Amino acid sequence: MNAITSLPSLDYLLTEVRKIARIAGDTVMHYHQNMPTHPEFLKYKQDQSPVTEADLKSHQVIMEELQQLTPEILIISEESQEIPYENRALVSTMWIVDPIDGTGEFINGSGEFAIHIGLAHLGKAILGVVHIPVSGRTYFAARRHGAFCDDNGTIRGLKVNSVDLTASFLKIAHSRSHMNEQTMTYIRSFDRPELFAVGSSLKVMGIAEGIYDIYPKLGSGMLEWDTCAPQIILEEAGGSMVDLDRGKPLEYNKEDLVQPDFLAIGQIAKYRDA
Repeated sequence: MNAITSLPSLDYLLTEVRKIARIAGDTVMHYHQNMPTHPEFLKYKQDQSPVTEADLKSHQVIMEELQQLTPEILIISEESQEIPYENRALVSTMWIVDPIDGTGEFINGSGEFAIHIGLAHLGKAILGVVHIPVSGRTYFAARRHGAFCDDNGTIRGLKVNSVDLTASFLKIAHSRSHMNEQTMTYIRSFDRPELFAVGSSLKVMGIAEGIYDIYPKLGSGMLEWDTCAPQIILEEAGGSMVDLDRGKPLEYNKEDLVQPDFLAIGQIAKYRDA
């Protein structure tokens, strides 16, 4: 496996990646403001999933900036051509990027979309930046460095709630656009939960801030770029994002980039009986 022998410090990378995310965010906002009068911005991929000119421009900006910042580190992006696993398997460290997480929310005019730039090493998320262009907030974290939110120049630390899974009225976030019966059945297993429909990774950031307690994602369909940056932010805030079958943190640079069913949650104080 190829090792990166000259990886800059995580502090330095975090500072630079926050700048890159904001540059991409400014680019995206131009399209967000003009989307209603420019339907030509919207296209469809071969799998019929939507992609906009904003996704592609954000991808271009992030790719160019990361290649200048760390030319030796591989970049996986939702909008890149797929890299065969036999090539990725030789790489220990990589950027994992979602130029716009929540493209559907972007298209429908919601502000609930984000830019993700994550760094994974030996299969684990170690650095992440999640930028919310509409609000201007930037969430960021690196392994053993804590988790923070830059709220338009005011920086605050992030801390999850202590979560008793046997308690009533847990605050459960779920997808605004992709709810399914499998997830709803899981949610109904809790006692009188309070439900919050939220777009993109704002669900996970809300847990990191202590606004929500849990976000279950079953029948996932999510890929590694959807979870890498949010996962390390949530972990550094005291929470976790775990594979529901294995009970272990989500992993990266897998042969199949699709993530399993998972649960994003604050700090678990008490489990339910199996």
